[in-house]
Amino acid sequence: MLAFDVRRHAPYDYGFGCYLALLTLRRQFGKVIRERVWKEYGRECRTEEMEAIAEHYGGLCARRLARQGELNRRDPLLFAADELLVYGAISAVIKGSDVVFLTRDPLFMDQFVELMSLLGSDYIASEYGRRYAEDPTAFPDFGTRKNCTNPFTMTFGKAVRGNLRQGWDQAILPRTPYLINLHCWLLGRDDGDSVRLAASTFSGERGMHNLLRVKGLTGGRNVEGLDGRNIRAALRKCGKEVTMSIWEDRMIHIGATEFPQDDRLDLRIPSIAAADISRVHSNVRQMAIPWYEEDC
Repeated sequence: MLAFDVRRHAPYDYGFGCYLALLTLRRQFGKVIRERVWKEYGRECRTEEMEAIAEHYGGLCARRLARQGELNRRDPLLFAADELLVYGAISAVIKGSDVVFLTRDPLFMDQFVELMSLLGSDYIASEYGRRYAEDPTAFPDFGTRKNCTNPFTMTFGKAVRGNLRQGWDQAILPRTPYLINLHCWLLGRDDGDSVRLAASTFSGERGMHNLLRVKGLTGGRNVEGLDGRNIRAALRKCGKEVTMSIWEDRMIHIGATEFPQDDRLDLRIPSIAAADISRVHSNVRQMAIPWYEEDC
């Protein structure tokens, strides 16, 4: 049974629908693939073929998620674990407290890792957008690469890329953050004397509550007040050199071909970022999936 009703609690208004949509999409890999094969080739997709396609794009975990979603597609509580995960993570950020998730499901831990990855990248983009909107001079100047135009075209729109100078982190993120820890413990079998345990920890910041507030106000975007656009940012560090990319992300409407509807979900968001959708399909974080090239 469900132990809580998210619609009666604050986290529902803090980006709950956005992150729940992305996690539940992973459990619907099979449905997405079958619809795509039918659309492009006019035939039914075999189960083993569907699982192979899922593994090709998202690895072994994607194959397992697709198989589980197919086997339990009529389960009224298919998405209950994802609801609990998103609810608990948002509650921890809002309250500024640590949280521990206990599970015996390896796919739950995989969903935990995906959610933490999404939160981390969205937080950087949100803080950059907020501080830039307040003061465009707040950041160190870009040392633009010689072989890059400014701006130049990336997969999801116009972007700026450059090497950041020393002090970039203090210009974007808080200098003295209030740290919180989100843990996921995967329990294994009891061998009589001990219990096998795999642990994953995400160190976040109390300041992430502003990201979640913006997510709720804007229907899933990382920033507000920038003409309704969604801004994304990515950092890549190699030794002492840090490269930052900033780009405007396209939004895909909920209910589009690649985003299946499900009556068990009440997301209350009109669209979602194309980059996020491609990420939950692929373990290669900054590679696009061709399926989304023409979907707007």
